[in-house]
Amino acid sequence: MLPDLYSTGGSHAQRDLFEQIYLDALIRDRQYHKTLNVLEKRNAARANIPVIQRELANTYSQLGQINEAHRASQLALELSQRYQKVEQTV
Repeated sequence: MLPDLYSTGGSHAQRDLFEQIYLDALIRDRQYHKTLNVLEKRNAARANIPVIQRELANTYSQLGQINEAHRASQLALELSQRYQKVEQTV
């Protein structure tokens, strides 16, 4: 499904929304290996997004990859704190 998404057209935001819906469906269906594949691609494109890191942490945890889960969780926390500091200065 997802590889054909770009041939359908639409804006980047629309394609991103469909990808998020697909990701949510994978998580709800507990297809963690496929979830990890999608999340790692999203992370490669948008590495500084806390929610992606939190989703990676949860997925790694479900797959028993505790060290990776811890690293992603720590990064999510650091990114969230960094964004909060920026918001306070604006």
